[in-house]
Amino acid sequence: MHCTYAYVSSPLRERSSGSDALVVCSALKRLYRLILLYGSKALASSPAPDRDILPPTCPDVCFLFLHGDYDLLYQRLVARKGHYMKADLLRSQFDVLEPPSDEENVLPLDIRRSIADMAMEVEKHFITLKSSRMP
Repeated sequence: MHCTYAYVSSPLRERSSGSDALVVCSALKRLYRLILLYGSKALASSPAPDRDILPPTCPDVCFLFLHGDYDLLYQRLVARKGHYMKADLLRSQFDVLEPPSDEENVLPLDIRRSIADMAMEVEKHFITLKSSRMP
């Protein structure tokens, strides 16, 4: 969760100012994504009957979920040189992953696709999101 805390102030600040921002981190767990959306309020939220449960998304935030087969990801990690994330750490990442649900306003992207294809889909998705927010 350490990376999540480091990124929280930027998206919250940008959203409150009406600016666009792109934050990149793994956010493997639903709680981490809630922290990106709501900051420390996400930590105070609980499913207790006397507390409001935070919605899983905000209309102005979209999560990109790059997903792929373990073996393909492992091969790509092994092929990388000089990166801090070693291939033997991948299993632990898969073990803790809580894939985002549809209700989290997520755009799933299969990593078998080309970067150009994914980038075009992301651009179209964000254009659609922005146009749907305009009065």
